[in-house]
Order: sequence, then C-alpha cells, then structure tokens
Amino acid sequence: MACRTTSSAIAGGRLITEQENLLAAVNHAIDTNNVDLALRLVRSTSHHGLQSGWRLILPVEAVLRLAGVADHPLYPLGLAAAAHEAAFRGDLSRSEAACEEALAAAGRLGSDPDVDVLVSAARGIQAIAVGAWDEAAAHTERTLELARPGRAEYHFSDLLAGAAFEYTMAGNLDAAARLASESLDLARRSGAPAFIAHSLTALAGAVADREPQRARALLAESLQLRATFEKQRAYDITHTALIAARIADWPLVLKLAPDSIRLHHWAGERPYLSGIFNVVARALASGDPESAAVLQGAAGRLVPAAARAPRGVGVASADAMSPAAEAAGTASLVTELRRQTTAALRDGLGETRLHQLRAEGEAMDDAHAVAYALEAISHAGRG
Repeated sequence: MACRTTSSAIAGGRLITEQENLLAAVNHAIDTNNVDLALRLVRSTSHHGLQSGWRLILPVEAVLRLAGVADHPLYPLGLAAAAHEAAFRGDLSRSEAACEEALAAAGRLGSDPDVDVLVSAARGIQAIAVGAWDEAAAHTERTLELARPGRAEYHFSDLLAGAAFEYTMAGNLDAAARLASESLDLARRSGAPAFIAHSLTALAGAVADREPQRARALLAESLQLRATFEKQRAYDITHTALIAARIADWPLVLKLAPDSIRLHHWAGERPYLSGIFNVVARALASGDPESAAVLQGAAGRLVPAAARAPRGVGVASADAMSPAAEAAGTASLVTELRRQTTAALRDGLGETRLHQLRAEGEAMDDAHAVAYALEAISHAGRG
C-alpha cells in the first residue's frame, strides 16, 4: 500500500511537470475537433486529481464548445470538470450551472461516479469561496463517501485532512480533531510523505486553540517533511500559512505566503488568493500598516460576488459577519483576522487614510496586486 501511495504522489509531480504537454495535446484535440480525445484527456487529468490532489488546468470550457460534444458519454464528466474549474476561479454562478448541467447530462447519457464526486467537490469549493466552511466540510465528507467505492483506502487521508481543516476554519474543533486524527492514522499507514504532512497540518489546526505547544510541534514536523519535497501543492502551503496565523506565528506566515500567492495567482484561484492577502495583511498590520490596508483592498476586489452578500464569512469576506454568524457568535479564521487587522489599522491610520489605501488596492488588477504583496513581504523580511 505504501508503495502505491508514494507512486501516486510522485505521479502527481510528474503530471505538473507535463502541464505544457497536456495543454498541447488538448489544444490539438480542440483544433481538430477530436471530441473523444479531448474528453478522455479531461477525464484522465480530473481522475488523477481526485486520486492525488494535484490539480492541472485544462481549457475545459473550450472542449465543451466542440461540435457533437453533448452526445459523447464523457460529456457529463466534462461539465463536472468545468464546474470544478469555475469554482476555483471564483465564478460561482458558472460553477453551479455546470454542476446542474452535469447531473442532468449524466441522467441522460448514463451515470459516472466521478461526475458525482467532482460536482460535490465543486460545491465544496463554492462554499469555501463564500466562507461557508461548515458547508464546505460537509461537501468534502460527501465527496469522500462518493469516492470510497472502488478506490484504495489510502487516498482518503487527503480528503479527511481537507474536511478537518475546513471544520477548523469554521470553529468546529471537535469534528476537526476527529477527522484529522483519522487522516493522520491513514496517512502514516500509507507511508506517503505528502499525505502525512497534510494530515499533520490539519491536526495542528484542530488542536491549536487548546494545545498550542502541540500544534507548534505538529506544524514543525509537517514543515520538516515538506522541506524534502521537490514540489508542493498550493493549498498545502496555504493551509499551513493559515494554521501559522492561528498560532500567531507571523514570521512563518510571511515565509510561506510568497509561494502561496504565486501558485494561486498562476492557477487563477482568486478566492484563495484573496484569503492569503487578508492573512498577509494581518501579519503586516503592526510593522507596515499602509501595505496591510492596500492588501485588504486588493483582497476585497477578489471576493466572488456571492461572498459580498450577507452569507459570506470566510475566505475574503468584508469586516462584518453575516447576521446568522453574528447571532451564533462564530466567524471563520480569515474573517476574524481581517477584523483584527481593520481594528489595528483604524487605530494606526485613521478611518480616512484606511479607506484611501483600501481604494488603492481595489483599483489594482491581479498581477499588480500580486507584485505589490510580494514586495511588501520582501520589505518586511529586510526590515
């Protein structure tokens, strides 16, 4: 079992390396209207992503526009993959529409277990994008349930760790600790370093409030293991940075953030980019309040429109919580960090200057905001 798991992780790294080759193959299939080849490539990369956690970006929407595609047996899978991609981009309306279309097409053309898995995963990402972390965790557990038949047990440690992290972000620490412990047990039995590191980070988050010293030790073990990896997944780095923020290890946040920012920007994962901007703003608030305020503005521009409604309390919400969250006394970690940052910036800069600097960030396009964030982090490191 350990050998197969390790091979899966290695294969993920190789697929990342082969991104350009895969893109070339898909683009050739699109150019020649080879629907079968295009959809088989989409299925292959989607299936491997479900197994290994490595996400590759293919022009799925272009595949779905090919002549005759709607009659192909893999069309529902293509729609589900499109839903998954749109959710990562923060295009939540397109993601949910593609989820519905995928399920309808599966009813017409025949069911495919991977369609249901991808739809559930896409809806989990949608929930993260608007800060509905409990809902995201429930979708991840549903994804796990759907993925179990016909798959080796060791693949599930990654999904369990993801659900544990999401429950931590929602403040449901008992559920987080239960799932993270199960994840770590599975990961250690598998012997796969990537899964072990992810599970260690998830468990660190679950125990951070109650056992901060244990959390620091778990995080240190995870980081020591990750230092041996040739490649790392963006969300692993981001999760680690968020847990570092939970234990107020701001130097570690700023050490991890550049890779997180670069990878999410490269992949077009705007909700996640917004979240890490908010965390960096909190880390910079005392030493560089003006940069922190600009990054708050940049983060706000990246928020999906749905997250600006009262529901949003998570990845990159505004300072105020939703009425329901306020009544329950709950807030996600990123929302709480943003509120802390805002309070500090109001005290240090004043309301007028804070709004001026936020407006500067809101006016930046993604590339400019990324460059600004990386320079602010570099400047903090030199200070």
